Amino acid sequence: MPHKPAPWLLVSLSGNLLFLLIFLTPLTEFLAKPLIVDEPLRQAEVAVVFASGWVNETVLDYDTLLRMQRGLELYRSGWVRKIICLGGTRLPHPEKPYIGIAEGMRKVAILWGVPPSDVVAEADTTNTYDDLHAMVAKLGHAFNFNNAIYVSSAYHSARIRWFLNSMGVTGAVTHAYPVELSPLHFTQRFQIFQSIAREYLVHAYYRLMPSSPLSIFSSHPESKATMAPAPDNKPESMRSAP
Repeated sequence: MPHKPAPWLLVSLSGNLLFLLIFLTPLTEFLAKPLIVDEPLRQAEVAVVFASGWVNETVLDYDTLLRMQRGLELYRSGWVRKIICLGGTRLPHPEKPYIGIAEGMRKVAILWGVPPSDVVAEADTTNTYDDLHAMVAKLGHAFNFNNAIYVSSAYHSARIRWFLNSMGVTGAVTHAYPVELSPLHFTQRFQIFQSIAREYLVHAYYRLMPSSPLSIFSSHPESKATMAPAPDNKPESMRSAP
């Protein structure tokens, strides 16, 4: 009678095969491409840079720093006049349960020479969907978000475009350096794969969960957000874009 392999052996072999696929094949890059949006830029009022995470309460993580670099490039080259750092997160600490990553991003921008008056931190919420809605509701009187450039990681950009479309917001979406398409070494692929897999799960959640405002099963489609008109006290001219 043939001997059946033990279940743990099958699990081990499957896991090793998955690791090999991630490390040694372009699977990660293949999965990343449908998630990437990079729209033509036009001179804009503000760059909205999304937070990702932190190393500790005062040090930004790799993705957030990449996003900040892209936002600062847009500012320094004259594509935008202002920067909004957007997003907070929860800490696994009962005495300090919340941290506004955007505040840390603002400090980095100032450290890199951006005048404090040109960078705003908005960190009242902790996920992309709520971040955008809270920002428009709170700052819509001060900024025209149809005339903005939205900056995040490449794998995150399609979700931002989707959420902006649902709100009727037409600003351009761009991304930081696409490490997803050119990992520096094979071990980096695993970390990138984790981010991409999570992104697909988030897309699935918003599309399939009946409680989601964007669900295909929702009987009450989300109405478009109404943005307050931008103020009239804007400079008459903007810096020339490259």
